[in-house]
Amino acid sequence: MKNLDIKKTISKFIELWVDETANPFTSFLYQSILHWNVLMLIADSTLNDYEISFEDICEKINSRVGSRTSIQNIIKIGLDKKYLNKIPSKNDARRKIITLSVNGLNEFREFIKKDAECYYYLKEK
Repeated sequence: MKNLDIKKTISKFIELWVDETANPFTSFLYQSILHWNVLMLIADSTLNDYEISFEDICEKINSRVGSRTSIQNIIKIGLDKKYLNKIPSKNDARRKIITLSVNGLNEFREFIKKDAECYYYLKEK
């Protein structure tokens, strides 16, 4: 396992704060721990090709982290900002599936790439 250079990694994270607060997507993602959880669950389902609904998200997130109403509001805002899509399930048209939109997926991928660039490792001796 590589040894993480924690000092350099932290410095890079701090350096990226300016960019991340100026970016509407990452600003939305980092708005709260609940935003982070909701968007990560939706991104995971989108990228790993499984369905996730509002009910599924509520089951996975502890109620101490956020209420059903708060989760619903985050999804609504994500839909309004065009980061998310809501589509009928392939198996049950009554069930609505939440996915990243094309724009949301592009923004998420860009976020992950920038995040990955933050990590510095010590050279092995």
